[in-house]
Amino acid sequence: MAVRLDYLVRETTNNLARNLSLTLGTILTVTIALTLVGLALVSSQGVGNLSERYQKEVEFIIWLKDPVSDRSACEGSDEVARAECESAVARYEQTKTLIQKDLDSSEAVERADFINQEQTFIEFQAYYAESPQILELVTVESMPESFKVVPKSTDSGVIEDFRERYADEPGVRSVSAAEDLIEDVQRFSNLSGNLMRIAAIVAMIASSLLMYNSIRTAVFSRRREIEVMSLVGATKWFIRVPFMFEALFQGVVGAFVGVFFVIVTNIALLPRIEDIGPRFVGLQLGTGDLVVISVILLVAGAALGSLASLVAVSKYLDA
Repeated sequence: MAVRLDYLVRETTNNLARNLSLTLGTILTVTIALTLVGLALVSSQGVGNLSERYQKEVEFIIWLKDPVSDRSACEGSDEVARAECESAVARYEQTKTLIQKDLDSSEAVERADFINQEQTFIEFQAYYAESPQILELVTVESMPESFKVVPKSTDSGVIEDFRERYADEPGVRSVSAAEDLIEDVQRFSNLSGNLMRIAAIVAMIASSLLMYNSIRTAVFSRRREIEVMSLVGATKWFIRVPFMFEALFQGVVGAFVGVFFVIVTNIALLPRIEDIGPRFVGLQLGTGDLVVISVILLVAGAALGSLASLVAVSKYLDA
């Protein structure tokens, strides 16, 4: 017995209207569940994009430690203090020269750029452009100098070798790698992603139970009609299809609303996070990534509704 489209639409509409509060509650829980799934996917993809961007840029920075905080001491009248100051400055300059030569001669280094205090101060101003109270506390002279190094290999082992090689050099304050930030962001992403996945699983279970109860209520309210349909030869699939279409509608509508919230998050929230500083630029997803996530959510919503209704109706018909 074939299912006519007008019959399918009429029965589905009647079922949805008959249990309107339950229908709205089901759509809401599906929306919450799939929104959490979508946000977890957005977070994961955004961190992946950020990691890829950092791999194409500076891999690590050798921060230098100037032993002389006040160069005016080198021009004072105290000969001992002046001699000590000049000696410290000379050692520091020698350290910079040796590191520069070592980096230039290394076959593992793609490029090594020396960044002086003025350049560091400019970068600092750009980074804290929206925090004038912080900028008031620093001067050009308080800025450290550094070497920005791009190795030929982005392998984490190579980066770690560079770190160990220069970390204990005299005159080196510290060695920071781009992967340090990536690891921090990934740890935060993994934590938040896991929490969202757990919440999404709980919400999806709740959605499934609500769909199950919604379909079971609809079946029970039409039990006499279903019995008559069975007596006149209607197949189980003919009876199942309108109820499955009802749950499918609930799942897809919830998924569409979830997709809407994911797109709003990508358009409105992620740019604000990127505005915090240059290190976060790249979190926002492109159209291609959003399309893939949207398709995943829509398929998940449709599957969730279809399976829940299939179980509910089959359990009644097989009883």
